[in-house]
Amino acid sequence: MEDTNRRVLRVQNAIRDVLSRYLISHYQSQLGVVLSVPDVRVSKDLKHAKILISVLNNPEKAKKVCEFLDEDHTDIQAHLGSQLQMKFCPKVRFYPDTSYQIWDKFREIEA
Repeated sequence: MEDTNRRVLRVQNAIRDVLSRYLISHYQSQLGVVLSVPDVRVSKDLKHAKILISVLNNPEKAKKVCEFLDEDHTDIQAHLGSQLQMKFCPKVRFYPDTSYQIWDKFREIEA
């Protein structure tokens, strides 16, 4: 069980590193926003990956960016598959990162 957890963590980190560089170099200027990949969550069977996308200074635009990336997922998937040394590449889906909302609520409570 522990080996599986370590493997999932290694795959998550590898996907985050590869996609961060790829999205910044290929999509950031095209979309006109500053992108980041704060987190990647991979299923235990390594078949699916949930990619969280954050847009600097414009969190409302993250949903539209994710929709755009989902439409272009075949190219992104192909690049990811070519970079990962795995028998099968997880299928990626993009979701807006909403963790900033939690921090905003904490700030409201403290004020």
